[in-house]
Amino acid sequence: MKELDGFVLTEALGAGSNSKVYLGVPADTLNRDSAVACKILNEEANKGKDTLARYGREIRIAHKLDHPGIVKMYSWGEQSNLLFIIMEYVEGGTLADLIKPDLPLSEAYSYMGQIATALQHAHENDIVHRDIKPANILMQDGFCKISDFGLGRALQDDVSLTKEGTVLGTPAYIAPEQIQGKKPTAACDQYALGVLFYELLTGVRPFISNDSVALLMMQLQESPVDPRTHRAEIPEKVSAVVLRMMEKDPKKRFPSVRKALAALRLATDDEDEAVEAVASEAAG
Repeated sequence: MKELDGFVLTEALGAGSNSKVYLGVPADTLNRDSAVACKILNEEANKGKDTLARYGREIRIAHKLDHPGIVKMYSWGEQSNLLFIIMEYVEGGTLADLIKPDLPLSEAYSYMGQIATALQHAHENDIVHRDIKPANILMQDGFCKISDFGLGRALQDDVSLTKEGTVLGTPAYIAPEQIQGKKPTAACDQYALGVLFYELLTGVRPFISNDSVALLMMQLQESPVDPRTHRAEIPEKVSAVVLRMMEKDPKKRFPSVRKALAALRLATDDEDEAVEAVASEAAG
């Protein structure tokens, strides 16, 4: 078994385009109760200077965030010419495992609130995630934790690490302005969050295609159908909040995820107040 920074890697947990994640237990005790997740950048990714720059930024960004709804990063380093991160191990799958057409609305509202609160914390620290999606929301005992801030970027970072015209994100959730190559902002995350909320409420994504390019064109040009088309029991007030989060023009979205969360809370409590809140925010 391979040892990494005082942890023995016991099993593979998953893999992405640039890295693999393993379960690690303390080498001195082998106690699974103290397990961590060990993310190792693969050899091919190590050859790319841009990838290394993004990976290093992931570590610095993660250390800046301290919130129960965000996966904690403990340490990082280099071993055998491979970079690694030691992070919190979250056992319980991802939000993607829970999405279904008949997910209780109360459960969907709970997840929506948790994710929005954690994401707002990141935004208040001038950090944009840039790849919000169900697979990046880890679940632990019914609670959500946002993972993979590897594509995140400090808003105040004055060094561009993304080549012009390069799109970083997931086609099914990416904001139109992100597709156009504009600087990612908190509004991009709000759009992706709106897509995720839409999927939580209905069990389907607003735009569906097996072709990534077609998906990107849908994000740019097509308006999502009302979530109530898929599930009539969704309150009109909730649908209004989600659709506003998914406006093509970022200026027409809520001023912040905090404002969207406030409208959502009103929407799940009092319909008249919620509709009024959404309308007044739009007017402002």
